[in-house]
Amino acid sequence: MMARSPIREPFLRLVALWIALCAGLTGSALLFSLWSGAFARTIEVADRPAVQLAVALTIAGFIFLLTVPLILRSMRLERPRQMAILWIILAAGLAMRLALFGSTPVLEDDWYRYLWDGGVTAHGYNPYAASPDAAQGEPYHYTLQLLAQRSGIVIERINHSELTTVYPPVAQAAFALAHLIAPWSLEAWRGVCLAAELATLALLLALLDQVGRSRLWVALYWLSPLAAKELINSAHMDGIVTPFVLAAALLALRQRHVLAIAALGLAVGAKFWPLLLAPLLLRPLLAAPWRLGMAVLVLAVMCAAALLPMVWGASNDASGLTAYASYWRNNSAHYGLLEKGFAVILKPFALDPRSAGLAARAVLAGLAGSCALWIALKPVANGSDLMTRLGLVTAAVVLLSPSQFPWYGVWVLPFLVFAPWVGLLVMTALISIYYAGFHYSAREIYSVYREGIVFAIWLPVWALLAYEAWRVLIARRSPLIETEEPTAHA
Repeated sequence: MMARSPIREPFLRLVALWIALCAGLTGSALLFSLWSGAFARTIEVADRPAVQLAVALTIAGFIFLLTVPLILRSMRLERPRQMAILWIILAAGLAMRLALFGSTPVLEDDWYRYLWDGGVTAHGYNPYAASPDAAQGEPYHYTLQLLAQRSGIVIERINHSELTTVYPPVAQAAFALAHLIAPWSLEAWRGVCLAAELATLALLLALLDQVGRSRLWVALYWLSPLAAKELINSAHMDGIVTPFVLAAALLALRQRHVLAIAALGLAVGAKFWPLLLAPLLLRPLLAAPWRLGMAVLVLAVMCAAALLPMVWGASNDASGLTAYASYWRNNSAHYGLLEKGFAVILKPFALDPRSAGLAARAVLAGLAGSCALWIALKPVANGSDLMTRLGLVTAAVVLLSPSQFPWYGVWVLPFLVFAPWVGLLVMTALISIYYAGFHYSAREIYSVYREGIVFAIWLPVWALLAYEAWRVLIARRSPLIETEEPTAHA
């Protein structure tokens, strides 16, 4: 019997391991799709298996983390064999997402707002002019009221329907596109979300090439159960933001800084948090004042175009933007502690009860802004350094936010492709514990989750991040998973 090739055997083993992992993740997405019927709106929330869901998603999240050792082993292969594995990854990630088309959105209903906003915008009306409740009143008898009647159950199921929309104009354009494809259709909106994810995938591959990193690292985004669940099953709009952010990064790496800022402006036009990436992208222009001034002007104009239509309605009680900025809070452990601390400090002053929350938000916003400026302080060394720092700013936004929904965790995923911090990887697995909160909320004991279980997410994450930071500051070692890149990448 001929001896086996010492190169071929590890390759075949790796292929088998990748196929097993991808089959498991794809199979879990298909099973999730079939199981999603157990979360139909006709079933009382108390009777939906929310705790089982949280456990299943967390397990899937940790299984997904097996991609890291597989990537590290596969990077030792020749380029053609890496390409073979890459095709397995790409096919599996696409299959995961396609399996979730037609599924019931599990414990999420934000998409009803997207469909309504899309209908309003596509018909040429101002989506910030009236809340869904107001749109059904007499002042809009010949306009929005007729549209509301055509929307059927969509208008009836919008959460916080007393508030106007919180989504900026670029997001509204994406909603309108889905409406033009098929009015009031969740599957049309999912199609737009999938298109945005495919754009994210293409940009990630281009960025990996740009920084000289193996394309196999794209698995940390494309195989993520968190991304598939939140962007396709739950159909959250956050995936619309990511392509613009990554396009800005790619343009910056190619020394097209003003265009990079324009791309960032489009990202801000979909959701406001990418504005904190601006200091880092503007940093290389400090030596070119005219170009810096032009870039700042471009960003200011685009941000004004995104914000002003929403601010015009921000003074009234129905403003969604005001409500979100003032009191929205969910799934955060640190915010509750900070708010209680300020409540004790401010109690002698007999201020408005909301003052403690506003003070906590101001501190967290200040910390996030300070992090963005501090991370941008030093010149960017190379492409990997830029992507790592963009990821750190994004992680700071998520970790300091008063609301830490699972779909916010998706913001970080594309940057873990370049800098796989263990604490953030674990966060993507643990953050779906959030769904267990529905079990306790339905039984009117949500305090059990908010003041206890939520710490099961964030204490391990903060501990791991603190350890990784300690390695940098004290031990002078990289906080990231050790990754030795080969000279040729897939």
